[in-house]
Amino acid sequence: MKSKIKFSAFRTITIAMLMTFFFVACNDEDEPKEEKLGIVGKWECKLDAYGDPWDEPLIMFFDSDGTGYQWFPSEGPFSDRMEFSYVVTSSKLKVKDQYGTYELKYEISSNGKTLIIYGLDDNDMEELWFTRLS
Repeated sequence: MKSKIKFSAFRTITIAMLMTFFFVACNDEDEPKEEKLGIVGKWECKLDAYGDPWDEPLIMFFDSDGTGYQWFPSEGPFSDRMEFSYVVTSSKLKVKDQYGTYELKYEISSNGKTLIIYGLDDNDMEELWFTRLS
């Protein structure tokens, strides 16, 4: 009787371990949820890389399904809205729009209210500072 109990416990533990491995290995998300959730929301950029104010702010919206859009609100709420899809990994943001795919670096402040996106523009490093709107 003792050997059956030991075998049953061993089998249960083994199945539990295999199921855990299966669920972790088969997770089809490209990025960890907490990183993706950190960037989700509406962001506004009012300054260029040198701290000079823009005539009109740039609004970017990242949805939790990996899609987003950007537009300049002074031209209307959705005029010239450019849609994109994105993937987040540790400190990289991969954005794909109608013009191509861009791999950018990004940082989010510890309080989650500032997003800095770094990219190359004509071989110069550019950084944009966004403030969280929602």
